[in-house]
Amino acid sequence: MPSQLARIALAPAVLLAASAALAADGVLEINQACATTTGCFTDDKAGFPVTITDLAPGKSFQLTSDLVVGSVNDTAISVQTGSARIDLAGFTVRGPVTCSGNPTVCSGSGTGQGVTVSGVAGQALEVRNGAVTGMGGLGVNVGNRGVVESVRALQNASIGISAASGGAVRGCTAALNGGIGIRVDDGSLVTGSVAVNNGDQGMTGGDDVTLIGNTARSNGLQGIFAAPGSLVKDNVSSLNRSLGIDVGGGSTVAGNTVKDNLADGIVADDGSTIAGNTVFSNGDANVEDGIECGLACSVHGNTAGLNRGIGIRLGASSAYRENVLVDNLIGPVSGGVNRGSNHCAGPGTAAATCP
Repeated sequence: MPSQLARIALAPAVLLAASAALAADGVLEINQACATTTGCFTDDKAGFPVTITDLAPGKSFQLTSDLVVGSVNDTAISVQTGSARIDLAGFTVRGPVTCSGNPTVCSGSGTGQGVTVSGVAGQALEVRNGAVTGMGGLGVNVGNRGVVESVRALQNASIGISAASGGAVRGCTAALNGGIGIRVDDGSLVTGSVAVNNGDQGMTGGDDVTLIGNTARSNGLQGIFAAPGSLVKDNVSSLNRSLGIDVGGGSTVAGNTVKDNLADGIVADDGSTIAGNTVFSNGDANVEDGIECGLACSVHGNTAGLNRGIGIRLGASSAYRENVLVDNLIGPVSGGVNRGSNHCAGPGTAAATCP
């Protein structure tokens, strides 16, 4: 049996090994106490933001309490290392801002963000399982190749959730934010998410994004916007104060329900395909169309009715087929080439035929 002196000499090594094992497990705690009084780990000083750098002994972090910041210019968590993972564990990152109304108005604004990447190294951040609310600026910002999953971004003065190129937003809710609800850059994915009552667009994406199975409702501008080459599929966009769905050229818009928006239902640029959508009751006192597409578009299998302008408005060399166009206020179709099997009824039609 080792002597008492030998046991005492071994103690620091045992403690060091235990500490290293904890870091190797990949989970370090973040809470209000360490954030405000001691710093939560290596290279993090007391006070906000909690700063995660390459010196933090691990890449995985978990909240064990709410984090509450007092100023619109305070950031809660700043990540300056790559491939970090933050589990909010059901807790909330909370700032002092409140937002309400339609259009949405916030009580204040500033530079503070909830969880954000910072610097060149801060990329590929994952944030999951909790809420970020009331920040003076943006709620969650995960950078290139970042992931946001099962997060509620509520009442932030700027954007609710932001992912840069190659990012993914899954199963999230962005509501009552002062700016865009969910914003992603080129080549990103948004799926199973909800954007409601945001002050700007509900969801917006860069080139070649994929937006599937989302809901955008009662936002201040477009419900869904995507740049050229995008896939917008199986979404619901309703009651937005501008366009329901607005996409750039060469995009595919398929299987969406678009209704009661205050401007056009679906607008797509040249070379797009618009297929299998239900587009109803779009437009306000002005004249707005159900579906619009530019040059060389394919528009087929849609139902467009009760829109305040034209059911389908097309540019040169575009074609339409197998659509049902009923009771659009100005008429069923303008432009394009009829490729057959369309049904038209209501103003501007005769004997259920289409132009």
